[in-house]
Amino acid sequence: MSATRTDRARVSLRLVGELDLASARTFTACVDGQLAEGHRHVHLDLSGVSFVDATGLSALVDAHQRLLDRRGSLVVDAMSRQCRRLVEMVGLDHTLLISDQPAGIKSFSADGRTVMLMGMSAR
Repeated sequence: MSATRTDRARVSLRLVGELDLASARTFTACVDGQLAEGHRHVHLDLSGVSFVDATGLSALVDAHQRLLDRRGSLVVDAMSRQCRRLVEMVGLDHTLLISDQPAGIKSFSADGRTVMLMGMSAR
């Protein structure tokens, strides 16, 4: 998982691998860490995610709700085909904010910095 801060309130996160029972806690901790740093607007790139289970979907919905509660937002900028299909099958495409274009950094300031989270490799 990698994070690129774009300004004080916004951050882009890129997940690679699986979002499931084994990794959902790490994702939740990452989002909590971003909130603690004052980032209320999170852009999420799931294009590198190959598998999502019910725990992973729950983590996405929980992150979405926690950000909304703090007057923020969670925008999914990119999804793998498998993720998109699952999100649509369970109806979360009507709950989550989903963009068809990977936005991430291009719509924000170019002076962002890349940080490593919890010793995981960044792409």
